[in-house]
Amino acid sequence: MKRILLCIILLTIGVSLTAQNGVDKETQHLIDLVTTIREAAPEQREKAWKEAETALSSDKSWTIMDEIVPHKSECRLTDRSVQWFSLNRILSQKSGYETNQVRGDFNNGENPDFNYSLIERSIKAGLTAEYDLKSREGEQCFVIVPFDPKATIEAEISRNGVSLAKGVQQKDGNIYITIAPDQNVKPKDVLHLTIRNKGSQSMTYVLINHNGRK
Repeated sequence: MKRILLCIILLTIGVSLTAQNGVDKETQHLIDLVTTIREAAPEQREKAWKEAETALSSDKSWTIMDEIVPHKSECRLTDRSVQWFSLNRILSQKSGYETNQVRGDFNNGENPDFNYSLIERSIKAGLTAEYDLKSREGEQCFVIVPFDPKATIEAEISRNGVSLAKGVQQKDGNIYITIAPDQNVKPKDVLHLTIRNKGSQSMTYVLINHNGRK
């Protein structure tokens, strides 16, 4: 009986946190996969990668967000002073395209067949990175999952120079950006994402997007 009550309590807490963060079930699922890698001890990271690879392979809801152009404020892949999720290799291999479509240049977050996309990026200490995102429509949720949950990162999304939403950092260390439906985001709009690393350490992070498309 006690075990049943504990499960109910944990389930209630999980639902409450998801509602608080304003994310749906699939977005939370992707966040959880990334968090598993982040929280794994170095000797357990290989296992975490394999588990993430298996989970992503069976999930056909997402694609890699490789349409964004790398920014000059990003860290080099050879930079060993930062810790990497090493997620992009898995995303490239398990992008959900193999089963029903031919891989091509349109294998990214602009593809209308996918409402979810994610990618690992990085930013040097004290610098700002900027990205343009297209083909988004309706309500939008962006989640930035930094490798260090204590990282000091600020984020904002604007359109035509006007701010649409600013990031809010929750207790889990992730930064959540929600663009409400009344902002009337259209596919032709260019959403400008600005990410500032206010800390003294360079940082990697995973960017997740739920594109409402309605």
